[in-house]
Amino acid sequence: MGEFMNYLFEPFQNAEEVWFWFCGGIISRTEGIRQRGKCLNKNREIEVADVCRILKKMKQHHLITNRDLRIMFKWGCTGCSPYYNSRAKSSEIKSWHKGICGFEMCLKNKGLL
Repeated sequence: MGEFMNYLFEPFQNAEEVWFWFCGGIISRTEGIRQRGKCLNKNREIEVADVCRILKKMKQHHLITNRDLRIMFKWGCTGCSPYYNSRAKSSEIKSWHKGICGFEMCLKNKGLL
């Protein structure tokens, strides 16, 4: 039964969870670690490269800006959304909200949420 469980996918609960996972994957890559949809013994049906493609399409369709991405990555690396941090600026919260909402829409359209 244990081997069978290795092939099941652990679904993400929301776009923020995907985003934090993605930022962790980017950080791992900069440290020389490669991951292919598997993190903390949980198989995922998405890879870091898939998220990069989604973000590229979002930029092409003007759903997200470079500033939104910088803010999202900043907070994604902390593992906490700016909603829960008193040091977050209101403009960061707005960019985070705009980016995560658009990201969630794209993930749902692709059947990943």
